[in-house]
Amino acid sequence: TIDFSAGALACVDTYKWDFGDPSSSSNTSTAIGDSHTYSGYGSFNVTLTAGGNCSADTSITKQVRILNANI
Repeated sequence: TIDFSAGALACVDTYKWDFGDPSSSSNTSTAIGDSHTYSGYGSFNVTLTAGGNCSADTSITKQVRILNANI
């Protein structure tokens, strides 16, 4: 499980997370921050699109790697 947060941004009132995990039934969120439990190990591209009344929608994508941590 990973916690994600956009933080409060001026003029931004819509958030859309895509956790890059299409095997998951909870692959998206519209909360300012949320948690996601990945369905397996590997690399996933997480995209946040934020927008509002005084700005165009802007997206950023970052890759997260989920490792098998069996020790």
